[in-house]
Amino acid sequence: MNENIVYELHAKKILGSLNYSMFVYEEKVMVSTRYNPGILLTILSLGLTKLQAMQINSDIITYISDMTSVSFKKADLSNGKIAFSVPGKKDEAVGTGMFFRADSNDVAENIANFLKSAINKAKEANSKSNSVAEEIRKLKELFDEGIITQEEFDIKKKQLLSL
Repeated sequence: MNENIVYELHAKKILGSLNYSMFVYEEKVMVSTRYNPGILLTILSLGLTKLQAMQINSDIITYISDMTSVSFKKADLSNGKIAFSVPGKKDEAVGTGMFFRADSNDVAENIANFLKSAINKAKEANSKSNSVAEEIRKLKELFDEGIITQEEFDIKKKQLLSL
């Protein structure tokens, strides 16, 4: 699998130091969340007080072949949003998209267009493989009925499978 990043989209929320990033590869999308709220007051079981830095990170990977659609809302006075649908996941599930500011509109729109195109290509490939399988089944029926020979069946099957 090609692991080169095709697109990157970054959004930072000032409050709480929450950072989102979307990394788009040829075959998958990774939505990363980095949260560093800074210094938290933690009470230890010994009754002592300790200052502790806490950081929460998550990387959620979704394969483009699992996506069914992509939505894009351009940012203006409010944040924009890019999101994708995956069967079995709620549309608002973590890792199925992200918000961004107006200065990222172009990159986000390019990502949406890239994902839409990739989803359509995957659907076409799946449809084509289904139609090839159907054609081979029909040929098998013709062979079983004695309408075509084994040699004719094998030749046509190789053509359909592009071997």
